[in-house]
Amino acid sequence: MADLSPFTYTQSAYVVDSAACWLNILEGGKRGGKNVVNVNAFAHALDDHPDRLHLAAGVTVAAAKLNIIDCDGFGLANHFLGRCREGKYKDRDCLYVQTKTGEKIVLISGGGKLGDEKPIKGNSYGSVLITEVNECHPVFIQETLDRTLKSSNRKIFWDFNPKPPTHWFYRDFFDFHWRRQQDNPRYGLNYAHVTIADNMSISDEQIRAVLATYDKSSVWYRRDIRGERAAAEGLIFMQFANNPARWIIPEPLPHYARLFIGVDFGGSKAKTVFTLSGVVDGAAGPEIHVLAVHTVRDKRGEGIDAQQIIDEYREFFEAAMARYGITPHRTYTDHDEALRVGMKKAVAGHNHRVEFVDKTTVTLSAWCKYLNTLFNQDKLKIAASCTPLIESLKGLLFDPKADDDRPIDDDVTCDVDTYDSFRYSVVDVLADWISRGGGAYLR
Repeated sequence: MADLSPFTYTQSAYVVDSAACWLNILEGGKRGGKNVVNVNAFAHALDDHPDRLHLAAGVTVAAAKLNIIDCDGFGLANHFLGRCREGKYKDRDCLYVQTKTGEKIVLISGGGKLGDEKPIKGNSYGSVLITEVNECHPVFIQETLDRTLKSSNRKIFWDFNPKPPTHWFYRDFFDFHWRRQQDNPRYGLNYAHVTIADNMSISDEQIRAVLATYDKSSVWYRRDIRGERAAAEGLIFMQFANNPARWIIPEPLPHYARLFIGVDFGGSKAKTVFTLSGVVDGAAGPEIHVLAVHTVRDKRGEGIDAQQIIDEYREFFEAAMARYGITPHRTYTDHDEALRVGMKKAVAGHNHRVEFVDKTTVTLSAWCKYLNTLFNQDKLKIAASCTPLIESLKGLLFDPKADDDRPIDDDVTCDVDTYDSFRYSVVDVLADWISRGGGAYLR
């Protein structure tokens, strides 16, 4: 077997043990080297495998190619450098590999949604590697298990980041095989848990920099860094609730480079809220400042109609222009076409765009995580006058009944409307930050 010196003892032992086990599972925190280790183990199995057809899968075909074939230069294409080529096999993306036991064909597949199992039916696979397996559809996962039953040397490789203990993947897949292994040590399950500390390609300085972006009391630190199957519970923004003064400024600055407005439309019980945020160059780099929050209220006891919302939005917009001397760059709103059109007309003549928030770009869970990171890096400040937002952030709770992508307890005890308006007001900055791995505004 090849030299495994770049791996830790845990990683090396996993690769070595995979030769004698049919089910190989790597779980752990982000940047723990799971992809590189599993690709290495899969490649060794492939080189000696008697079967010709194999499968490499991810949530999408693109994810499988990125994380398995390329894998930051440590993927199958590198492992078999000079003796592999990408191509097609019966109109399917694949990698042709010349091995010690002849040519192998590794089909590349996506498995994230129902129906992705259909293209892999009709074949038998000698071995299967699925990265981010708990993000794939359970029907797809089961199909890959069934499709390896006739393998001459059955090999399954899974890697994933932890989910809450009640997640369906543990219940429907992991726990069954784990119990079998406990009952019979010769069952053939090879399991390892890794964290960022196991990644030998990351320096101590880089690890310290990553850790500095996390609130150590948060569920995301427990999952991403410690690699725990942590359930979300309690306050979402715990560090803010414990010490809000750290992120509160007495009053806004006189000037900002850009201004953004977020609008959350209310319903029968919800509130309509406007939030103004600005980007400024702070002492330690660019920061986001939340400058003003306005709640549309029923002033006459006759309810709130669309025209009142539009009129108060125009007043909020013009007040921002008058105070800071620049036109707000963009307004992001909830999805209400009539109100969006009316607001757009209300500020016509200004170089301003009113747009819907793209709610598919960032999950609700990721929003909470990213905002926690901004707090931890002191890149987010809130003006003392924004009392509704301060109280909202201090009181937001995880919903113990919700799935992982809808973490907030959206009931009368939590002011979600003000929070939503706030996050819409920073969506442009946050999207830029994420896409650039730091962002033009937040570097």
